[in-house]
Amino acid sequence: MDFCTTSDRRRFPRVNVEGLFASLADSDCKLQVVDINLDGLAVAGEALADLLPDQQISISLWRGEQLLLRIGKARVAHCDAFKAGINFLELDVESRNTLFSVVISALARSMD
Repeated sequence: MDFCTTSDRRRFPRVNVEGLFASLADSDCKLQVVDINLDGLAVAGEALADLLPDQQISISLWRGEQLLLRIGKARVAHCDAFKAGINFLELDVESRNTLFSVVISALARSMD
C-alpha cells in the first residue's frame, strides 16, 4: 500500500479518488468540508493534488475552528469541522449546477 506523509510526519494510506473527483478536472467548483478531521483532510488534499496537478489546492484553518479547502479560482465554502456526526463532502460544481455528496469515510480506505 502506498502512503502519503503530512508535514508533521504522520503517514496515511494514499487513496485513489480519481473516480470520485474526475468531474473536477474541467470545472471551477467549490468544496464544502463538513465534519472531517485534520488527518482525513490531509489525505483528501494530497489525493486531489495528485489528481489535479495544474490546479492550486490549499487547505487552511479559518478562525481556528473551521477548515477551508480551495481548488483553483473557486469560491470557498466553509463550516464547522469539529462537531461529531456524519462525515461527508458536499461538492458543488457550479458550471454544471450539480450538487452531490461523497462519504468521506471512503477516502480513509484504500480504493483500489
